[in-house]
Amino acid sequence: MPAYLRRIIWFAGILMMPCFSFAQAPQCPALLLAIEVDGTVSAGSKDELRKMVNQGRSLRVGWRVDDREGNPVVTHWADAAFLTLFEGDVFAQMQSIHRQVPRRGQARIELSDEVQHWTGLIGTNGLLISRMNTNDQAQERKVKSWWCLVTDQTVSKADRLECQLPGWRLLYQHDKDGSRLLGSKQWLLDTIRGGQPIRIAWGLAHPSDPGRSVEHAAEPVFITITNQVEVVAQLPEHVAQASYWNVEQAEFADPAVMWRAMLTTTGSFDAIWVNRATGEVLRRAPQRHQLAWYGQTVPLHCPKQTLQLVAPAPSDQ
Repeated sequence: MPAYLRRIIWFAGILMMPCFSFAQAPQCPALLLAIEVDGTVSAGSKDELRKMVNQGRSLRVGWRVDDREGNPVVTHWADAAFLTLFEGDVFAQMQSIHRQVPRRGQARIELSDEVQHWTGLIGTNGLLISRMNTNDQAQERKVKSWWCLVTDQTVSKADRLECQLPGWRLLYQHDKDGSRLLGSKQWLLDTIRGGQPIRIAWGLAHPSDPGRSVEHAAEPVFITITNQVEVVAQLPEHVAQASYWNVEQAEFADPAVMWRAMLTTTGSFDAIWVNRATGEVLRRAPQRHQLAWYGQTVPLHCPKQTLQLVAPAPSDQ
């Protein structure tokens, strides 16, 4: 049978398998990075993955094959046999396997009668490149993937100790429009749900002198996770400073006037000044900021417990 016909039959067999509805994405004990079909990062950090690769750590990669409508069909997991760092992305070759033949409607997969070996290369750019036999032309498709650290007895004593001692770490950073810059929003959400302390940092340049700047950091007193995807945090009320730009004038302003703010992972920042003696709102300054969210937790590659949502199910409301 010609090679191109074998490829057509094989891909047709995959695409005609029964579709399953995944309640949630597969999770490994030490998820480093999750890549969506369009190549965007949905969880974890490429920086953390590159760090693990440079340390010679073992990785396991999962990827999901969808049909043309984007419905999940089948999910594979394999240890990375050969890793490459190239232009900021990580590429992993899988060990060659004997071709599988799915039997739709039977929940059954068989090995092909012909000796055919599948070889695949998957990257954090969202692409899976594979071929069935050595002489076949390589095929390319977009897939969702999960990159996980293999946590077993090969993990060093130092790493095991690091995973037992929480510390302050940058969880997630976004620009003023809420677009991701660093880290993982899911890591931030998991840290909040796990009850760990959170800090927020932001800064700005002087409006008339870009050479001058200030950087602020504060611990929120009230945190809300909205619709399971965004974070809203209120900062504690306090007396404003007479000057933020000149350290020689860093003193308390009117003690009756209190300042507080509300910040979100969408980049919004609502600041308000209230005269507590009279109750009068003296000033309100809605604005947008690049924000960095820190948490006291273990590194992203450490195994983590599965956290349940605090929100009740719709039937309980």
